[in-house]
Amino acid sequence: MLSLEAIQKKYCTGEPYVSIRVVADHFGMSIWTLYRLAGSGTVPSYKIGGKRRFKISELEIAFKSKTD
Repeated sequence: MLSLEAIQKKYCTGEPYVSIRVVADHFGMSIWTLYRLAGSGTVPSYKIGGKRRFKISELEIAFKSKTD
């Protein structure tokens, strides 16, 4: 059986999942635009407890690839 530390080291990236409001503020977008992009699969998102969560680093990559 793995210890809690071993599990965290193996599975946790250290980057938090953030709410849609944090993402909207960070990127200067409306939450409705983000809901639309996440729902269509254009940007990566996760449903945790019925709420959308995001990783900023994944969104930066997604938005960068859309502008290139």
